[in-house]
Amino acid sequence: MRSVCQSWVTSCVYCILYVLVIYIQWDAFCVPELGNFLRVLDREEEEYLAQLKYKYKVMRR
Repeated sequence: MRSVCQSWVTSCVYCILYVLVIYIQWDAFCVPELGNFLRVLDREEEEYLAQLKYKYKVMRR
């Protein structure tokens, strides 16, 4: 189960990264804005992983 979840999360991350690389005009942003954007992405990733871990924990009961 763990490897299935990890591969699913990995594929989702790659899809998100693809969208970020292809569809966003990065040169339109200044460095502080990009730093804030990365912080937001880090928080979202932490929240998403916490939700997955909680769901996995509940399912194991």
